[in-house]
Amino acid sequence: MSIELELIRHEGYLEFVVRGEFDLEEAKQTFNKFVKIWTAEQVSRALVDIRPMTLREPISLRERFEFAQYAARTAIDARARGLAVTLAVFLGTEQQIDTRRFGIVVALNRGAKARATTDEAEALAWLTAEQAGELHH
Repeated sequence: MSIELELIRHEGYLEFVVRGEFDLEEAKQTFNKFVKIWTAEQVSRALVDIRPMTLREPISLRERFEFAQYAARTAIDARARGLAVTLAVFLGTEQQIDTRRFGIVVALNRGAKARATTDEAEALAWLTAEQAGELHH
């Protein structure tokens, strides 16, 4: 099953609802689509809702590392070219995100601005705080 992407526009941010079965290579391609849409829409913040995604098996640490590294590098490269990628907040289940937030730690260590949570209100609070310049780690 391929990954499907639904775009919902909100004032100040974009929401991407991701459906389908997780596949590392497809997830990387989907992140490239995020960056292109961010750029075309001239919106720098995004909520990425992966809750509708299914997992054949738990996502391995290697897959988490590889995706986070790829996404961070892609976002940072886009920013270096003057494109609008600033902050991504991932909203998912504990199984999808990992209680230790390993993927987010990898992305942050590479200079990306990203968060992950299972709580939609918390995700929106982070996006709002970032818009007001009040984001705290």
